[in-house]
Amino acid sequence: VFSPGVEHLKTLSREGEGPGETRSPVDLTMLPDGNLGILQRFPGMIVKIDLEGAPLGNITMGEASEGGFHSLYTGRCKGENFMMVGQYATMGDNMQTRTWFASRYDAAGNELVKLWERSCVIDFSRPVIRELEILDPAMFASTPGPDGRVYIAPHHDDYAISVYSPEGGLVRVIEREFEPRRRSDLETGRVLAVFDVWAGRNPAGLESEVEGMAAAISNLYVDDDNRLWVENSRSGETGPDEAFLTFDVFDADGRFQRQVALVCEGDPLDDRLFWTRDDMVVLVKGAVPAMYASMAGGAADNEEEAELDEMEVVCYRIPR
Repeated sequence: VFSPGVEHLKTLSREGEGPGETRSPVDLTMLPDGNLGILQRFPGMIVKIDLEGAPLGNITMGEASEGGFHSLYTGRCKGENFMMVGQYATMGDNMQTRTWFASRYDAAGNELVKLWERSCVIDFSRPVIRELEILDPAMFASTPGPDGRVYIAPHHDDYAISVYSPEGGLVRVIEREFEPRRRSDLETGRVLAVFDVWAGRNPAGLESEVEGMAAAISNLYVDDDNRLWVENSRSGETGPDEAFLTFDVFDADGRFQRQVALVCEGDPLDDRLFWTRDDMVVLVKGAVPAMYASMAGGAADNEEEAELDEMEVVCYRIPR
């Protein structure tokens, strides 16, 4: 925790198995009750702490079926509207069914409504690591709104955002004409490096299937006026030369309004922007290679591993 003057004030939580501790955390979010939730990927649960770091217990995702498991990947909260993206798996005869889901929850972690889900079958007789089975687009592009709605971009190649009501009904799909962007060698290499590590853990080895195009939608945010801000795969190459990213902005009824360029220092291939509130964003330099490195040990090359030691966090205020 840092002060506005960049003074280090304290550290909340740590690695471990005790109260308020976690292993391999993947996300951090404010909860509807004003406390902090640390998402642990596996086994999927939320470690709750207050703003002073005191443990408040854990929220588990229920008991997995025999041979199955639950995982969590993303947690977002806007006011009282709390949603998460995760995955649960069930075993079959020489196969495993993995189901991605996005749901709304109350402050105690009880599921209020399942909004969306997608299943895939892993055939152990022909094991293949497929990107869209491991890294679903909804992991990166889903967000709650202040009125209880939830926005999810579930398709890798399509500029399409599904808007769900608080009760779980599909309200609309927001779409724009969009030409997908081919991935750079760096982007493809990062994904393949992770898969190569995973494949190396299997004595028989595994094939890999990686998408040639970058995901059309890479980030979503809804402000207090229910305007939707969309980061797409071309956000880093449109707008003025000095822009870091350009967002598409839609009104509360899903109509396109304008594009807004955020001017700051950074490289969209390496750095990531996080919305903390309507008038503030946080730029984490080196966040992208760090994310891939965290997925599997040794996923980053030597040059990127060196850069991870030089990560920076920069706060920017958004004019209102």
